[in-house]
Amino acid sequence: MNAVLYGSNSPIDVVVGIDNFTFELKAGQPFGGIKNISPGIHVLHWGDDSMRYGYWFDVKNQYQIVYRERFELVPNTSIEYQQEVASHLQFMVTYPREGPWGELSRYVSLEQAQMITGDSRAYADSSMTSLEESQMLQRTLSQGSMDIPNSDPVFHFHTIKFKSLEAIREDHKAEDFMDKSYYLNQVLLPEHYGNHFDRLLGELQFAFLNVMVFGNYGSSLQWHSIVELISFSSRVNKDTIRRFDGILSLQIDNLQQEYADFLLNPSVWFRVLNDSHQGHNLSLTRRTFSNRGPDLLEDAGQDANDPDQYSDEYEPTVVGGVYYCRQ
Repeated sequence: MNAVLYGSNSPIDVVVGIDNFTFELKAGQPFGGIKNISPGIHVLHWGDDSMRYGYWFDVKNQYQIVYRERFELVPNTSIEYQQEVASHLQFMVTYPREGPWGELSRYVSLEQAQMITGDSRAYADSSMTSLEESQMLQRTLSQGSMDIPNSDPVFHFHTIKFKSLEAIREDHKAEDFMDKSYYLNQVLLPEHYGNHFDRLLGELQFAFLNVMVFGNYGSSLQWHSIVELISFSSRVNKDTIRRFDGILSLQIDNLQQEYADFLLNPSVWFRVLNDSHQGHNLSLTRRTFSNRGPDLLEDAGQDANDPDQYSDEYEPTVVGGVYYCRQ
């Protein structure tokens, strides 16, 4: 049986979540764990609306929840593990059978989650920044003096810089500025993803899921960057774009409104759907946007046509409270 064991009473009042499913525990309430978890990668998390933290895991391995001033997920290699699980079944929460999680996480592996989080336990939380953001902040704080060490966990996303020298060749400036195919196919895929497009789709999904589960801002930036990278590349095969469209449609459909209000950048999505090389191939995504908020992209279109919108290419764009800087 695929399960995560706890086997004790909850020490505190807490909202527990696994993937996009949450439930409340009261202090003193018996809690055996979670059972009947579907195969694949999952994330177990705790917290409230303002701050959540958790751990990514795969049910191919055995795990147990422990409480050490806060909840943690740790491996359990005991040969009695299954017997312990069986003895607590009546107090276990059943993982919901129906839901979109399997498709939302189809291309994500535990190994990739561990690599991006920089942690064998694949820890993540609402406040984590990307490594690039953290380094920029440290340089600002140090003001040119000795670097200030930072031990906070960060996401090690692959940096995507659309205006960098590696993205725009000296003798193909106009072409590479309008079409990201060279940057995608000749630079990023071979250097960071082993020429496996599914690996890039895995990072796209992992970034989004950290937005959906934790409301993580740094992950939203990477999510938007990968969406732009693929959409503004003309040389991507049709099957990949078909899968990409399905992924985006499902993501937009499942993003909570409270996160969409401040982590979704309408002007980026307007350009993706209306100005990019692949926009005409993203029919499912377009339909999902239309169903969720017919006026959303219309408002973004007005911003996109504003000549002052891009007066400074390095200036952050403010959209619904989010500062999104195209690199």
